[in-house]
Amino acid sequence: MDIISAYREVGTYRGAAAISGTTPKTVKRVIVGHESGQARRARAPREHNDGWSPACTAPTGTASGSAGDGAGSVSTAKLWSPLMVSR
Repeated sequence: MDIISAYREVGTYRGAAAISGTTPKTVKRVIVGHESGQARRARAPREHNDGWSPACTAPTGTASGSAGDGAGSVSTAKLWSPLMVSR
């Protein structure tokens, strides 16, 4: 049920919020806007995550030394310690 219909049926912000699954503050904001004749606010367009960023392409495991010596790499034994397993 939408917020305006829930408010008309129940008559209170708190009751309409419980039916609509939102907060009483949001119900009040919607009802006041609806009664004053304001149109619904349009959402601002969001930027989309295309899955690529420079941080994703940075080499890993080369914090110190050259890439081949393994000095900066982490072994899987260190990643999967018994302390990290949930019980």
